[in-house]
Amino acid sequence: MTDPVSWYGYGPTPDPHVTYQPDVVLVGGGPNSIWSGSSDGLTWTLAGSAPGGSSRCGRSGPMWR
Repeated sequence: MTDPVSWYGYGPTPDPHVTYQPDVVLVGGGPNSIWSGSSDGLTWTLAGSAPGGSSRCGRSGPMWR
């Protein structure tokens, strides 16, 4: 198994000076919350226990990893 940071990179850090669109979902836990990603980078499997991972993540919508 590879190190999640080496494979997926770091996750974003919420910043009070940044205004996100209402449908943007920030999932906590950084790369450790990612279980897998498709080879084209469009489909992600996230841990349901990750902070924010089950709140609004669904079948569509933009999302930071």
